[in-house]
Amino acid sequence: MTEKNNRPEWKIHTKELNKLATEIYDESNFSRINLIEQLTQIFGEGYKKLGADIRIIVFIEFCFFKAEGPYSQKFKYYSKIIAKVLKLSPEGLKMLNRTADAAIANMVLNARGRLKFKISDYYELKLVLDMWKKMGLKPRSIESVFNAVMHKWSVVDDLKEKNIYLLALLKQVFPYYEKWFLPKGMDLSKAIYEQQRKRFESLIADYKSQNLTINEMIQKENLRVMPTGIQRNNFLSYLLKIKHKFRCQICRLTKSSSKSRFFDSHHIVSLEQGGVDHSSNMIVLCKKHHSEAHSGSLEIICRNKLIIKYKGRQYGINNN
Repeated sequence: MTEKNNRPEWKIHTKELNKLATEIYDESNFSRINLIEQLTQIFGEGYKKLGADIRIIVFIEFCFFKAEGPYSQKFKYYSKIIAKVLKLSPEGLKMLNRTADAAIANMVLNARGRLKFKISDYYELKLVLDMWKKMGLKPRSIESVFNAVMHKWSVVDDLKEKNIYLLALLKQVFPYYEKWFLPKGMDLSKAIYEQQRKRFESLIADYKSQNLTINEMIQKENLRVMPTGIQRNNFLSYLLKIKHKFRCQICRLTKSSSKSRFFDSHHIVSLEQGGVDHSSNMIVLCKKHHSEAHSGSLEIICRNKLIIKYKGRQYGINNN
């Protein structure tokens, strides 16, 4: 194969590539020869880029795109396929290792780039980095990805302008590096809500295609096993807000009215005190009532049903 400019386009071959992906996933002895033969049937003759067969690289890009990111139910499936293909293509492995930090930084920023795992928060970044290593690629760190993000000229310029949507994204993905980019006291509630809505609506659509209700989606997310060091499932939190129609459960209970447009999912028994990240231990609150829950002026007791003690009155609430 020789260098050329006619790069294969996977989007017009989705059906054939889905079939190939299934074969690779199912067959334990799938070979490089078989891979090349099938890619030749799909794309025709190829060429090499940085020593790697461009058709294999394009197939890997297809798998990254289809995987969607760690919140997706497709993530583990396509990650396993990518790992198998990289074992069959050491040249492709070497090529990805050369551009790893920049590639993952592009995933964080949803920027131009051909590898399209979606990364919207710390959980997704950590799982991508864990999976990166399992796929046989050189391990990368959160710090190295953060540095790659912060050295992009577009990020440098946007931070100078205090771009609120970039700041919200960085806060979600790099919560332990806030001091390097976040102006003190800036309220990012709206920007975080908008980013979560865009990220999670496609995942909800996937669940809906299985005819699942919001309650059934919540139960599935309750069962999700988060990796070590990740305490919060932001997708679960978002589903709870949908269930309660983005309204504060205390405001509805006490017939009060909140001026807040954005709401939080509050852990009744805090994670620091051993509480679990589970819908049975969560309640949707407006900013005012969330602040009062933390100050102690609003008391929430979790028993068979929730007991709310607020302003000298006691309420019972079914949180199922």
